[in-house]
Amino acid sequence: MSMKTAVVLVVVLAAGCSSAHAKPGAHATPTHASPSTVTSSTTAADALLAHQLVRASDLPAGYVQDKQTRGTSLAVSASDSVCARSFAGASRLATSGALAPIAHAQVSFSRTKSPNFIRAAAYRYRDAQSAQRVVTAVHDVFARCPSFSATNPTNKRVVKVALVPLPFPHLGDGGVATDGTLTANGQHVYVDLVFARSASSIAYVAGLTTGQRDFAALKRAARAQIKRLGSG
Repeated sequence: MSMKTAVVLVVVLAAGCSSAHAKPGAHATPTHASPSTVTSSTTAADALLAHQLVRASDLPAGYVQDKQTRGTSLAVSASDSVCARSFAGASRLATSGALAPIAHAQVSFSRTKSPNFIRAAAYRYRDAQSAQRVVTAVHDVFARCPSFSATNPTNKRVVKVALVPLPFPHLGDGGVATDGTLTANGQHVYVDLVFARSASSIAYVAGLTTGQRDFAALKRAARAQIKRLGSG
């Protein structure tokens, strides 16, 4: 696969979901803000949480922190299926109201001379019960939506998504993981999403590539993120 093709496919996943009414679950009411709005303001709590994010030293050799954090959201249209819109919301942890995070921080790392990157995010909620409700909502989306299509509202590109459970070591207070394949015009993007709770926080680690998945890096990042959240 050419680098140009890889970039186009990654953009499909990294594009925002501002036109969709994404809904991660029955108990998680989404916001409708664009990614630029979500990331434009950083609170003191966000800055404090950022100190507990994964570092390059936590990952296998070859991963370098990106100057600008890369995203992993799926672009969907308002006319797409409930599954497409729910997955888009789950992939952004787009919750509001009582389940809105009180702090959020994220970082990404790209592997040198490779299409792979790891994105690690941390979300802190009002209490452990709220965090668990969010994890449960994400699990419900993955369980009921093994396959669906999503349409990019800007370029109308249709992406087929297939999800299968991803066996993953138990982390923190439990969580959920999925192994996804996104296909557009015969080309594939592979994305693995791991959500794990530690008390009132959620570690959300994603691995994305157009080549070979790096499960070792994904596991190291997820373990490190849970460990750092637990020590905060």
